[in-house]
Amino acid sequence: MKSYLTPLALAAFALLFFSCDRERSNPIDPQSSVLAEIPATPTGLVAQDDVGRILVGWQPVEEGDLAGYGVYRSGQSNGTYEFVPGDGDSTLLITTGKTTFIDSLDTFGATYFYRVAAVDTVGLISEQSNFVGATVLEDLVPPETPLNLSVVAAEDGTDRIIVRWTAPRLDSDGSELSGLAGFVVFRAEGNTGGFVAVDTLAADIQELVDEGLKALTAYAYRVMAFDDVGNNSQLTTAEQTETRGLPVPPSLQASGQIERIELSWGSIDNLDLLGYNVYRSPRSDQGYELLPSVEGSDFTTGKTAYSDSNLTGGQTFFYKIQAVGKNGLFSEISGSAGAEVLADEQAPAAPGNVSAVPGEEDFGRVSITWNAPMSDASGGVLTGVAGYVVYRSEETSTSFVPVGQVQAGTHEFIDEGVKESTTYFYAVTAIDVADNEGPRTSPLEVRTKGPDIVAPQAPQNVSAVPAAADFGQ
Repeated sequence: MKSYLTPLALAAFALLFFSCDRERSNPIDPQSSVLAEIPATPTGLVAQDDVGRILVGWQPVEEGDLAGYGVYRSGQSNGTYEFVPGDGDSTLLITTGKTTFIDSLDTFGATYFYRVAAVDTVGLISEQSNFVGATVLEDLVPPETPLNLSVVAAEDGTDRIIVRWTAPRLDSDGSELSGLAGFVVFRAEGNTGGFVAVDTLAADIQELVDEGLKALTAYAYRVMAFDDVGNNSQLTTAEQTETRGLPVPPSLQASGQIERIELSWGSIDNLDLLGYNVYRSPRSDQGYELLPSVEGSDFTTGKTAYSDSNLTGGQTFFYKIQAVGKNGLFSEISGSAGAEVLADEQAPAAPGNVSAVPGEEDFGRVSITWNAPMSDASGGVLTGVAGYVVYRSEETSTSFVPVGQVQAGTHEFIDEGVKESTTYFYAVTAIDVADNEGPRTSPLEVRTKGPDIVAPQAPQNVSAVPAAADFGQ
């Protein structure tokens, strides 16, 4: 039932009525259709204690032009009640359009009192209701444990795991969730490591991409929820997975050889494997650089061995190996192995199949050819050939002098300016980049040609017979 204006208010409306003869929509205009009625006062007001808030409710006011309700709060029952804003239009002193209101407060243990007034569509406000009071309870109950924890290794990398979970719906005692402020994610490496916190996230985030992890390593995760006052839930059961990747190539060995270092390592049994990268440094602790491919690939080699050649004797180098796979997969880099380059003190063996052919038309030249040696002079692996020296001796096989030198790729020498019709002996040696000269080949004899300066022998069996018919012959 509505309350009506007091006689004094009616007198004021009457004064305005007689002072102005036009229609007005002002709520206090007696010619208005509002007829100076204010809404009825809400009844049945109740307040309930709750954690971090007070729940207020009342009976609805049955008014066709009702706009909402204003809620007023005081720290004392007989104190001054102040308007509490809500989801309504505060400029019209409307807190809510519902018959319930949740007043969220952080003053645990404090008691508050409430009154409610009805507001209609023209802004008239009823008298405030009787007061009710309730106490803000302290939140001592944590959220329940987060749900549905899952951990999955990222498909497009070797250092990431995606952790997901579902937010709790209740407090741990099964009651309504009184608050949720966020989550703490814990991680443990392998099966023996302890769990440590790796990130704290807000309540509206239920996923973590954990980056910077080791490839092919097992990680376990647990998640904890917490509320605004610091109540922590129990940790979830641990969930574990392993990051993707390729194993580190095992058993790297380095062996120093003459002007090179030979590397070998164990193979990787993995379908994603493409090959291996080889890194070299003059120091064991830093400065490693990728060695280029000799096979035309994007990685150093597809084999489990590598020969680092063209090195200088006495140098020491260190090496590391990394497996390379499909879709950008790389293993961790291996430990280092080092070796010292041996100096080349062993000369090449003597060339083979030496031949010497004198010129047929130019009697002043001889063509010498040979084959490259196949080993060092000691019978070991040939460490390199830089060129050849051709020796000549005239009329004797003991007075050799060098007459020419050619590069390693040339296996022929033309000796010009030799004498005609003269006997010569030739021998060839091979030399390497360290100027080690190998043994000479066995002397090869050849005689140059010359013009024919010897007359024929006298004719034989000469006879004379007179002619029988012609006595003049």
